[in-house]
Amino acid sequence: MPAAKRGFEVTAIDIDYNAIYGGPDIIIDGKAYKNIGLLKRLELEEDIKDKVEVFNCDFMEYDTSKKFSAIFTSGSLHYENNCKYTIEDLIENFALELK
Repeated sequence: MPAAKRGFEVTAIDIDYNAIYGGPDIIIDGKAYKNIGLLKRLELEEDIKDKVEVFNCDFMEYDTSKKFSAIFTSGSLHYENNCKYTIEDLIENFALELK
């Protein structure tokens, strides 16, 4: 969302259903917070909702001919679902997506 707010077109890919669509409340220090997910958060951000394309999938299986100027990843290299891939395969997949 911060990149979209700065004018960039963003492709967001996450394998975690709850991250995209929302899920159970998140409990932090005994207090419950709504987990509304990325799509609902984008609905609330009128100025950027059309700048973010969202996919709920494994980024290693995301098939596109689209190339990206930059890739930001948070947690994906050590995420438990990616244990089936070697670190070399993960990094190579990122490199193939870059312009």
